Amino acid sequence: MDVRRAAGCARSARKISAVLCRDERQVDFGIRRFRLGPGAQREILENASRAFVTGFNAVLASGPANLAAGLDELGEQQRGHALEGAGMAAALLDVLTLRRGRRLRTLLAGPGRGYPHLVFAGAGRAYASLRLRPSRLVRSVPTDRATHPALRWLAWDGYGFHQGFFASDATIGAQRTPRGLPAEQQSLFDQGLGRAVWFHECADPDGVALRIAEFDPARRGSLWSGAGLAATYTGGADVADLGRLAALAGEHGADLAHGAALACAARTHAGLIPAHTAAAAHALTGALAEEASAWVACGLSRIGQCAAGPGGYQAWRQEICGLWAAFRGPGDDAGALAGSGGALAGAGRLNRGGEDTAGELGQGGGDAARGLDQADRDIARGLDQAGGNAARGLDQAGGDIAREVDQAGEDTADLPAWDDISGMASGGPAVTAPRNGLRPVPAPRYGAPVVVVVPVSVPPGGGRSAGSEQR
Repeated sequence: MDVRRAAGCARSARKISAVLCRDERQVDFGIRRFRLGPGAQREILENASRAFVTGFNAVLASGPANLAAGLDELGEQQRGHALEGAGMAAALLDVLTLRRGRRLRTLLAGPGRGYPHLVFAGAGRAYASLRLRPSRLVRSVPTDRATHPALRWLAWDGYGFHQGFFASDATIGAQRTPRGLPAEQQSLFDQGLGRAVWFHECADPDGVALRIAEFDPARRGSLWSGAGLAATYTGGADVADLGRLAALAGEHGADLAHGAALACAARTHAGLIPAHTAAAAHALTGALAEEASAWVACGLSRIGQCAAGPGGYQAWRQEICGLWAAFRGPGDDAGALAGSGGALAGAGRLNRGGEDTAGELGQGGGDAARGLDQADRDIARGLDQAGGNAARGLDQAGGDIAREVDQAGEDTADLPAWDDISGMASGGPAVTAPRNGLRPVPAPRYGAPVVVVVPVSVPPGGGRSAGSEQR
């Protein structure tokens, strides 16, 4: 009877596996209507997705115990993504056949022993595909001594990633979330959604930043954490793009570093740190991949087994962010935040046709150019106004001088000539008419000869006035 039952279960499993088998075309970015990058980003991300499908189908075909043979054709860098697919298939079969996690435990103890982060994320994707929440999985799936129970939280990360990858219009476009999620589960859901955004925007830093900017501010930190995790583990961005991503994160730099540290821990646990992971760790955290991985382990050791309980993941996350801040130092941390805090100010919505909107640098440059043009026009108008005022002032001064000189000529018209004045001085020497614009006045008849001079305004040319020329 037991043999017949086992045979019947095997036939049922094979039928279910045949129905659940996935086609690689389901992860094609063109079919999914994701952004299509011009470089190698699309190939890198699609290869990771195809590795996921390979691991998924391998478990359906031969079971988790025989998975190693099916993964030989994959490189070491893609093995983690294949184990994520294997984790999804194992958890899916366990739920559909009521096996209470037997296949998932077999996978964790066998081929997935070095990849518990990815296996639990894949299990969360299985629950998302069945429209179930992985609450029971997080509570009940046992772990061995090599796997910390806090890693079960990553099932919620996989839950959010699956929703973002296969229902992007609702979760990324419309920013919808499952109803009634507690704050901790919501944060992990958004972390997985942030990983999906990295795929959705084809590893484009500006596209990722603009997408995250569309979400509620309370959700952006976890989204940046997921983007950092995907950028570091899966890759797809060069050093320049990684630096751009770090700058655009702005005030969420600690969240970005948290995700990068988780990715480094997953790679370190598997015993392989690819070149793109090392580069991303340095660009997003400022540390080596081994150092960032140590933050994750140190955070868990500080919290202990409480990390697996309610509020444990948030406490773990805060520990990682605190270790990153201590590594950076107060001055470096403040400088990083000050330098990139306004990176998204003025950033527009994403152009759905594939064109990137002008960023904050273009806007700043346009404002500066308009400001300089306005300043030039103001200076020119000021100089013209000053020149006009000066010209009018000189003309007015010239008119006043001419009127003064004419008036002075009229006032002295009845006086005797200069020679007559000289003759009136009894015994006085002859006086030469001055050339410096000083006008002599005749001395009174009753006194000694005296010459009194009165200053008279001189025209700009330095010569005598028209009235004196006539005399």
